[in-house]
Amino acid sequence: CVSNDSYRGMQDSVEHLISLGHRKIAFLEGPRASHADLLARTDAYLGTMKKYGIDPEKESLLVRHIPTEKTQEAGYLQCRELLKNTQSATAVIANSDEMAYGAMLACSESGLKIPEDISISSFDDLPSSRYLNPPLTTVRQPIESIAYTAAMYAGMMAKDSAAVLKNRIFPTELIIRKSTAKARD
Repeated sequence: CVSNDSYRGMQDSVEHLISLGHRKIAFLEGPRASHADLLARTDAYLGTMKKYGIDPEKESLLVRHIPTEKTQEAGYLQCRELLKNTQSATAVIANSDEMAYGAMLACSESGLKIPEDISISSFDDLPSSRYLNPPLTTVRQPIESIAYTAAMYAGMMAKDSAAVLKNRIFPTELIIRKSTAKARD
């Protein structure tokens, strides 16, 4: 297995928002069954919120995945669902940057200003995320290191099918940009 520490990255994202005074932090879930990293992010969100005495399911802050062909559309639809069901959310964490792009549009269409009315954070640090208005706070995963190690492991396994390789889990880094701010009163 070659991957990133999705659990720790999401934990850092939630704790960043909590440090800004947010308690009503919504989470736009990705497709749980499709990838272990996405499941780890959901588990980290739930675990970290509960660590701080917040029950997101009780407060309708966990928005289950809405399957669509486009990831941005899933974020848009899930954020619209969130805003329809609760007006109390002061922050949203999307399971991926692409989902955050859709969520930002949904917030804008609802008349919410980012980050004045609602903070938005996500996971991936896609190159375009720094050029949004406002630039997106996100968790950076070391894609190049992961890809290089996976290719190296594949080459080693091709040469020796009995090769025993260690799991490599790379650390993540929270990149704080202007889409998050102190919670509104």
